[in-house]
Amino acid sequence: MKGLDEVLRDVDGDLVEAWHKFQPDLVFEREFATNEYKKAEKAIHLDYGNLIIMSVKLQNGYILVEHSICMDPEKSDVNKGIEICKEKILSKLLEIYRPVEIKDPKKLKKFSIKAK
Repeated sequence: MKGLDEVLRDVDGDLVEAWHKFQPDLVFEREFATNEYKKAEKAIHLDYGNLIIMSVKLQNGYILVEHSICMDPEKSDVNKGIEICKEKILSKLLEIYRPVEIKDPKKLKKFSIKAK
């Protein structure tokens, strides 16, 4: 198992190449999400020897938090856990930034809420 400091330096590995091969129509969205991830402030916490918690603060202030856990602390792989967290974060970013087509904008219901 690599040391945690070495793993933290490797956490921004590029996953875009694999996405190009399997989902060429989503390349732009995934590259955008990956770029947002790379620009973000990241923190990784290792607890109990088998729990990895990754928090990512985007440039707009939005914070994403994901985790990975291995049932057996002796078999825990920090690299694999961080990659799992990174994949979960990138999936959330795709959900957030995926454009939505509005079929008829005139039919949108508008509402406002006044704070007290």
